[in-house]
Amino acid sequence: MDQDMIRARERNLKEVLAGKQADPLELAAALYEAAWQQDIEAVRFILGAGVDVNQFLDEAHGTALHVAIEQDNLEITQMLLDAGADPNTMSYGCTAVQHAVDITCDGAWQAGEEPTLDLIRLLISRGADPERQNQFGKSARDWARQYAYQDALDLFDTVPPDPSE
Repeated sequence: MDQDMIRARERNLKEVLAGKQADPLELAAALYEAAWQQDIEAVRFILGAGVDVNQFLDEAHGTALHVAIEQDNLEITQMLLDAGADPNTMSYGCTAVQHAVDITCDGAWQAGEEPTLDLIRLLISRGADPERQNQFGKSARDWARQYAYQDALDLFDTVPPDPSE
């Protein structure tokens, strides 16, 4: 992202935080940016302003929930879910729980550590469906299998099947 775009986003966020009236897309963009910057106070303020937490931003290809997952930020992910973020939303070509499996496993692999279930467990506890498929026909279970992430597979086995399917 170029410096002018970064400065414009920072100005937008400051305007929203200063209490200026913002349109719904501006609020959603500010929430997305605050989640990306991992600014918990800004996220809290913007949520209090009545932002649509499920607003999909075309230019960002996603929602604030997915960016919180991308940042592996459990606290902001929980705040967004508490505010009504849909744990089954698609963004970046995957579901939220698929994204969490990928971020958790890839981050642990890069750090030479074991992955943790924190983000995945939170999403599952809020109704994320590990069997929901993306546009390529892959589910979070498929991704966990690909990573050989047995703990996630075991967790997914505890989720009752969706009766509507």
